Amino acid sequence: MIISHKYRFIFIKTHKTAGSSVETMLSQLCAPNDIVSTMDPPAQDHEPRNWIGSSPLDKLYAKYERMRKLIHKDSVFLNKHYYQHMGGARIKQLCGDEIWNSYYKFCFDRNPWDKVVSFYWWKMRGKAEKTPFSEWLRIKKLPLDHQLYCFGDEVAVDFVGCYETLSQDLQKVLEHIGIENPPELPQVKTGIRKDKAHFSSAYDEADREFVAQLFAREIELLGYDFEGKSQPTAWIKEP
Repeated sequence: MIISHKYRFIFIKTHKTAGSSVETMLSQLCAPNDIVSTMDPPAQDHEPRNWIGSSPLDKLYAKYERMRKLIHKDSVFLNKHYYQHMGGARIKQLCGDEIWNSYYKFCFDRNPWDKVVSFYWWKMRGKAEKTPFSEWLRIKKLPLDHQLYCFGDEVAVDFVGCYETLSQDLQKVLEHIGIENPPELPQVKTGIRKDKAHFSSAYDEADREFVAQLFAREIELLGYDFEGKSQPTAWIKEP
C-alpha cells in the first residue's frame, strides 16, 4: 500500500489484481517522505520507505522476509506500521482522519471466479503435489478484498477499478491525482499460473455457487458474471 503526501493519494493493494505492478510503478513517483509498504517477495524497482518504526525489532522485521513470516504483522512487540494488503480501516487508524478524508483513495478488484483460480495457482507455486482445486477452495482463506476497501457495507474509497480494464482505469486515476507521463507499468509476479484454460473450466456447479455467495459484494458492485462475458464497470464515488 502507498500513502503519497506528494500527490495526496492512498493506494490499497488488493489480491491478484496486478497490485504489485501498480505499486511498483507508483513507488517510483513517490517522494522521500511518502509511505510505501514492503512487498513480499520483493520486486525490482520497488523501494519501501517510512512504513515501520526504528526499534531493533522493527529494523530486523523490515530487513528480513523470514521475520515477516514468523512474526504476525499486528504483533504487540512491533511499532504500528503499514503493510501490503492492509485494509482501509487500519490505514485510517494510523494515518488519521485528516489525511484519510482529504486524500484520493483507490484500489482495483477482479472477477472473483478468475481471481480465486489465480490465487490458487499462486498458493500452489513450487509445490510438487498440488491440492485439488475443489478441496483447496473450502479449506483456505480466500481474498475477500471488499473487506479492504469497505467499512461494513459502505465503500470507503473514491475509486474501485477493474483488473479487466486496468489500463484505462489506472489512467483515470493518474489523471485525477495529477501524474503525467508515468513510467511503464511493469510485469511483477506474473507467469505463475500454468493452466491457461479459461477460469470457468476449474469449477463445477457447487464450486461456482460457493464463490458466488462469498464474493456477492464484489459481484454486485462491479457487475461481474461467471462467464466473464459482461463488461465490468469501475465504481466511482459520487461527488
